[in-house]
Order: sequence, then C-alpha cells, then structure tokens
Amino acid sequence: MTLPDEEMRALKTARAFLFSLMDPTRTPRVPRAIRLQARDRLRHYPYEHRIEELYRYAACPACCGSGWAPVGPGELRPVCPECHGTRRSDK
Repeated sequence: MTLPDEEMRALKTARAFLFSLMDPTRTPRVPRAIRLQARDRLRHYPYEHRIEELYRYAACPACCGSGWAPVGPGELRPVCPECHGTRRSDK
C-alpha cells in the first residue's frame, strides 16, 4: 500500500523529471516533441506547495479524510475552515 507521503514525493519528483525533460542541457538527446509534451503536462501541474496543501487537507480527520468539497466546475474549497484556518470564496 502506498502511503500519502510516498504519493506526495512521487508527484514532486515527477514534476522535477518533467522539468529536466524540457532542459536540453540536462537531457540533450530528448526529441523536441517530447519536450513540448513535458511543457504541456507542466502547464497545469501543481506547484510543490500546492501538492503539500492538498495532502494536508486530505489528511484532516475532522473532514472525514476528504477535506475538500466541490463548489463549482473545477473548483474546490476546504470543508472545515476551523481546522485549516483558511477559507476560499464561494464564487
């Protein structure tokens, strides 16, 4: 069974790997098409702090383990701002 910290580490290292694919000095033999695909994947890939934030909310016991509730298409907000101390606006 994969633990949450292992998942988080995998996401962070995958992000670093995609960045290395885009850098011709680090990966000189990678075709241009692959570099463009890596760039496209990184366009919406979460930053490191966002990955940590997602896992912190997902691990909240007061939220029954989910930590997030849908607000609208593609938008989530914390379920229990008391636990997390932040609140996202309900657009």
